Amino acid sequence: MKADPKNIKTEFLSYLKSERGFSSHTIKSYSNDIDIFLDYYSTIFPVDKIDLDLINHKTITHFIGIEKEKKYVLNGEKKRYDIKTINRRLATIKSFFKYLYNYEIIKDNPTIHVRTLKTGKKMFDFVEENKILKLMEEPIKNPITNEIEGLRDKAILEMMYATGVRISELLSINICDIDRGSEMVKVMGKGGKERIVPIGKVSINSIENYLKKLGKSIRSNFEDPL
Repeated sequence: MKADPKNIKTEFLSYLKSERGFSSHTIKSYSNDIDIFLDYYSTIFPVDKIDLDLINHKTITHFIGIEKEKKYVLNGEKKRYDIKTINRRLATIKSFFKYLYNYEIIKDNPTIHVRTLKTGKKMFDFVEENKILKLMEEPIKNPITNEIEGLRDKAILEMMYATGVRISELLSINICDIDRGSEMVKVMGKGGKERIVPIGKVSINSIENYLKKLGKSIRSNFEDPL
């Protein structure tokens, strides 16, 4: 079936607005993605009207392959589009052809077996030690923070740095979970699993300084949260 690309695009975008309730920002993104696909299509079949029956699984996967190799210029440097951007474009094309199929404009959906690209796991950014040490002193130096809050924040930072616990795990730690003698702390992890983690003297001293202002101590073995 042959169709005017502008007409089918307009009808699809109208559907997204009226039937799906998409925002103007989202619709603009969809419009740009479809334009990119139609530009690709025109390089293969340079005609005024699209023959939708000529678009198949191979056409879509080839388009994705082209997008993976395509480059753009940012600050004078050529860069490739990241996988998330390409997957977003693919999601738009999938939605577009699903619409065409559901409204019986096409007989088969060429995107139904096209898979999204796998994204690699992003490596964590490391913070230099001198910046960590500077961060540890910030709660005490900050004139906006009162003394108790400053000691509390310093204790939190020292404990997270020493143990590597998650924030959710830190919030579940009670005073009695800290063993000053062995310099260990009991941590409740995911799924209710307990583990014993080294905490170190510096972190324990920071906690003691904070608790002292509250009239408490690690030695008191309180079951109160930190």
